[in-house]
Formats: sequence, structure tokens, C-alpha cells
Amino acid sequence: MKRLKLHKKIIPQPCEVPYPGVSILKPLMGVDPHLFGNLESFFTMNYPIVSFPMDVVIAFILVLKSGEQVGVNPKINNMQPGYAAAKYELIMISDSGIRMKEDTLLDMVYHMTENVGLVHQMPFSSDREGFAASLEKVPMKTFHFMETALKLYLSPGIVFQIYFGTVQARIYLAADFVRVNCHTGMSTLMRKSLIDEVGGIKAFGCYLAEDFFFAKSLTDRGWRLCISSQPAWQNSGICDVSSFQARLTR
Repeated sequence: MKRLKLHKKIIPQPCEVPYPGVSILKPLMGVDPHLFGNLESFFTMNYPIVSFPMDVVIAFILVLKSGEQVGVNPKINNMQPGYAAAKYELIMISDSGIRMKEDTLLDMVYHMTENVGLVHQMPFSSDREGFAASLEKVPMKTFHFMETALKLYLSPGIVFQIYFGTVQARIYLAADFVRVNCHTGMSTLMRKSLIDEVGGIKAFGCYLAEDFFFAKSLTDRGWRLCISSQPAWQNSGICDVSSFQARLTR
């Protein structure tokens, strides 16, 4: 499955074929040591969008950080002002801990075909040092990943690598293959018009699992979900076993 779905080379569109505009929402949560680098990666992508000076962008982000109270979901509240200002036909939601490669957005747009309403990325992890980060990726077949980590005295970075490289990846790809809603909202590209039809993102503010209900709203109307060939590169600067366990528990 992973050979069929992941890491395919994207063939650029001919120059006369225009790329669709994309509005990017980057909901922020707290202060992360890698935040600046993650944000910077969005302005170095190989995509025909207008770039702005980084100091102007940071100032704009700080203005939007307060959000607007539209429901119980803090992420939706955070994104609502940006969504209201979005003007392009496609809208991307990318968590603050996600780092982009130069061709990531091209890859996601490439998978937005005529019958697809939402393109999402399989969660994975950028290379980071420490026990928790490595456990995100490293293959593990015979032992429970936490038990193995403790036995091997691995660093916090290893935790994420093992989990997202094996346990999560198998479930995610298998669910997508049988068309089960497996969408996680850390890195998503959607057709804005389809979300506007049901009241915009504020209509999902009553749900804590807004990512599931974004996808359900689209599949209920006959639209397909699609996984892009690049995974979502998680690059949070806070990486330890306790935060990883709390995240899985949540």
C-alpha cells in the first residue's frame, strides 16, 4: 500500500494550465521552538503564490491568534478570522507543528481531482533527536512500542517515529483503501465552496473532532477523500514521552 500511495514524483502542469489559488490557515497553539522554521517552510514552497516579508507575516499571525468565539472547539475559534478572510477556491489547514517541503502543496493540489473534496496527509514525523521523536518512525513488529522503547532505553524522539511509521501508518492506509473516514486534520486541503455550503468552518465549532466531521460532511454529499503521496511532516520542538502519551490519550 505505501509503495502505491506514498512518495510519488509529481509532474508539473504545463505553463498554460493555471494553478488554483490556495488560502492557508495556520492555527497556532502556545510557543514552539520550531515555530519560525515551520512557518518559513510555507514561504519557500515551489508554488505560484504571492510571498510577503516574514516580519509582516508574523505580525499578521499575531493579530489572528486571538481568534473568534464560534463554538467549543478552540482550533475552529482560532481559524475563524482567517477563514472569513480567505478568498481562494482551495483552503489548506496546517497545524503549527507541520513543516512543508518545497513540493508539498503541489503534491496535495495534484491529488485534488474532479471528484475529490478533501486531500489529507498521512501523519509522519520529521527527523529529530531524542527518544520520543525516533519512536514515531522506527519499525516495530513484535513488541508494544512503549515497552520496546523502555527496554531499549531509547530517546524521546524515537517514540514518535515508531508509532507513526508502523502502527498509525498501517491503520491509516488500510482505512483509506476501504474508504473509511480516517482523516486527521493536521494537514488538509479542502474545497472552500463545499464548506461554505454548510455554513463555513464555524458550523463545525460544536465538535471537538472537527476533522472527522469535515470529512463526513463531504462524503455524505458524495465527495471522495484522498491521501496525498507526501506524509505530513510533524516538526514540533516539544518532544518528550509524557507529551506523546498525553497526545495519544487525548
